[in-house]
Amino acid sequence: MTAAYHEGDMLLLCARSSLNPPEAERLRTLTAGVIDWELLFLLARKHRMLPLLERHLETACPGKAPRPWSDWLRHLAEIGRSGIPRMASTWIGGWPGRGSGWNRKDGRAAA
Repeated sequence: MTAAYHEGDMLLLCARSSLNPPEAERLRTLTAGVIDWELLFLLARKHRMLPLLERHLETACPGKAPRPWSDWLRHLAEIGRSGIPRMASTWIGGWPGRGSGWNRKDGRAAA
């Protein structure tokens, strides 16, 4: 299976308010493999799932996301939960990725 499958599967698992024990175990299994964290967070951001992804990663498998990504995810999830989601797009310059163009203030990728 390709990495994109795992990231998509992780998002589908996290697209709910809570995880039952088998779902949490599946998330732990997926995070134990090779994950393209940048792709995962790009997809979660696109689908407005950052708070859910952060909650489930921290609950089911704390410490699995690499440090810069977990810090970034936690910060944006806190902004999203605070009721000021537009502020997240102004902070996107802190994106810990490979300089892939995600630094515009409107939060969209450069063409």
